Amino acid sequence: MMGETRKIIFFDGVCGLCDHFITFMVDVDKKNRLKFATQQGKFFNSAEIQSLVSPEMGESIFYLKGAKIYFKSNAVLNALGDLGGMWSFIHLFKIIPGVFRDLIYDVIARNRYRIFGKREMCRIPTPEEKEKFIN
Repeated sequence: MMGETRKIIFFDGVCGLCDHFITFMVDVDKKNRLKFATQQGKFFNSAEIQSLVSPEMGESIFYLKGAKIYFKSNAVLNALGDLGGMWSFIHLFKIIPGVFRDLIYDVIARNRYRIFGKREMCRIPTPEEKEKFIN
């Protein structure tokens, strides 16, 4: 799969906020541009993907586009922007320096379980959504 122009969002499958974000992305991605995989799954934990992830990235949502991986606010902005249409304008937020965007991201990420809860298990796609999920 390496080298293909693939677009995969890796998310925390037990995070309530992540579940809401992924549900939103699945619903909005009418052209099936994106795939989704949990960070608890085999694919994310494969040598191929782990070679792209470094400890400095911390706990984050990750977005794999081709052979490049994005994390934190860059992952969210790139994934939303790749939906196309009106979502392409989300790239305008990149004019805000990443250090500031990631500061906000980190505050939300640190409090996500307390605010949005924690799931007992990863999100299970509906039969209609199954082709969008890896693992």
